[in-house]
Amino acid sequence: MRRLLEVPVRSDLQSKIVLLTGPRQVGKTTLARGLDAAAAYLNYDAAEDRQILKGKEWPSDAPLVIFDELHKMKGWKSYIKGIYGYKFEGKRCDAGSPMGFLEANLSYALHTPALKPKVMAMLKKFLEPG
Repeated sequence: MRRLLEVPVRSDLQSKIVLLTGPRQVGKTTLARGLDAAAAYLNYDAAEDRQILKGKEWPSDAPLVIFDELHKMKGWKSYIKGIYGYKFEGKRCDAGSPMGFLEANLSYALHTPALKPKVMAMLKKFLEPG
């Protein structure tokens, strides 16, 4: 059975975060879990899920991540702001590690027309034997 809000929720999920609120036992979780069978579902009431939420370690390839009972987490609004970004085309680099920092900078330089020839010449020098 389709729920009344399913169509607008699906539509909104294409471009934004969706927050389902309402009284207890009205079907918020059922609606959320019915949106995508491959969704990662994390319930703050479950100790194992709390650890996953704390470490932000849910599957990165999940088409949808559902946070249930997240309002019970202290500072949950800031938490959501810190993890919700925007969709973009391209490659994401983690500049928090030395290799990720190098990858991000090389990627930027190689995709910037004014820098690419200079960077290519520099790389050739590094790669020459001797």
